Amino acid sequence: MIADTRGVAHELYDLARDPMETTNLMDTEPHQALRLQALMDTYFLQGHSRPGAAAEGRPVEDILAEREFNNTLVDQIMSRPE
Repeated sequence: MIADTRGVAHELYDLARDPMETTNLMDTEPHQALRLQALMDTYFLQGHSRPGAAAEGRPVEDILAEREFNNTLVDQIMSRPE
């Protein structure tokens, strides 16, 4: 699952069957998409995805602000002329 925190539509691919990510399954597999989104939300709020991993211990607002900053940098890099 590809999730963008900036509100862009999410994407879901079956990488075993579609390694080139040509068929977005968000509309045809809504239950799987919701399950994965809930799992990603849980990991985000925990601060980790691995059992036994230490959470960052930072406020969610700080993590979101850092993500937004990183997204801005990526946007700037991607919009540069080649």
